[in-house]
Amino acid sequence: MHDPNQFIVTGDDLGVSPGVNQAIVEAHNEGALTHASLMVGAHYVQDALSLVNTHAPTLQVGVHLNLTGCQAILPQAKIGLLVDKQGKFKHGFLKIFLLTLSPCRKKILEQIQAELEAQINKAMALGVKPSHLDGHHHIHMIPPIFKMVTQLAKKYAIPRVRCVNENLRTTLRVTRTGRSLLTPNAIKWLVLRLFRQRNASAASPYFFSILYSCKIRPSDIVNLSKIKSPCVEIMLHPGNPAIDRTAMLDEKEKKHLLSKYRTLELETARKLKGLLH
Repeated sequence: MHDPNQFIVTGDDLGVSPGVNQAIVEAHNEGALTHASLMVGAHYVQDALSLVNTHAPTLQVGVHLNLTGCQAILPQAKIGLLVDKQGKFKHGFLKIFLLTLSPCRKKILEQIQAELEAQINKAMALGVKPSHLDGHHHIHMIPPIFKMVTQLAKKYAIPRVRCVNENLRTTLRVTRTGRSLLTPNAIKWLVLRLFRQRNASAASPYFFSILYSCKIRPSDIVNLSKIKSPCVEIMLHPGNPAIDRTAMLDEKEKKHLLSKYRTLELETARKLKGLLH
């Protein structure tokens, strides 16, 4: 089996809910989770950082750059193309991509850069020394946004930007099942694969798995030696729906936060500890 130092296991969405915060800390202390990605505009950021600082001080925290859910950092007057009157992001991934191709491209990209930089600064003001940058719903992979994110990483001396570079054949060899080809994640993988070809980046960890995003079972990770890379990032979305049923949640995120797959991916993180050591 691989040396465990070759693996980055990341829990996305830190700060989005009490259940996710608790699960990420558990997955770090009881499982293989090494990193978490903090969504600084979410409702439960202070809860997240309190838990991490008290119970998981060795967890490495990056910034989960966000343009598609929860509250923006900058006021509506400065980023009106991105948010509604309440300052919440109003577009999904596809609409943001189309806006970067539209006649208002220059203005939209200026607003995006201002907001993403504000999110990085907010994380640092909260005491986070970002270990990496990635994107909620992978918005950072949209080519002009990826370029600005890599520039921001350089500006703030952030060591790594997630690059979604998953290879279909490799993942099928790891999992030994074609279950992922029958889900919407296959379309997501194809879109991000096309974007990856446009995005210039330095050597990046091999990314696993868009194809099983939010639904990675312990049994899916059966042959990790098939990944020929000096470093591998495994993305998980652990959570605790039992805690979150009574929490104040963003309506756009509620369905995913209460999904049984959040608990499943917490269990995957726990079992990975045995697989990677």
